[in-house]
Amino acid sequence: MNDIDEILAWHKQTFPEFSSRNQETKLNEEIGEYHAAIDTVIETGLQSDLEKVREELADVIIAAINMMRYPEIQTLVKDKMAINLKRTWKDGRHN
Repeated sequence: MNDIDEILAWHKQTFPEFSSRNQETKLNEEIGEYHAAIDTVIETGLQSDLEKVREELADVIIAAINMMRYPEIQTLVKDKMAINLKRTWKDGRHN
């Protein structure tokens, strides 16, 4: 399995011209494909369609990781994590 650094290195090499806005667009596309795959599984109930959901979820995660390539996104994540670390959490939700 690739770790985050390997994914980011691949992204920088494969898409050197991508801006954070380009990558945000890619992430939105992948999220749309993930939702479409879920809709298909709901309609068909087929195991083969469930595999497509898993593949699309992996694409969403990879695209989100690749957002971390950009300093402005790193700052957003750092700032948000500072907020999250100060919150109290229960059952996956903050109070």
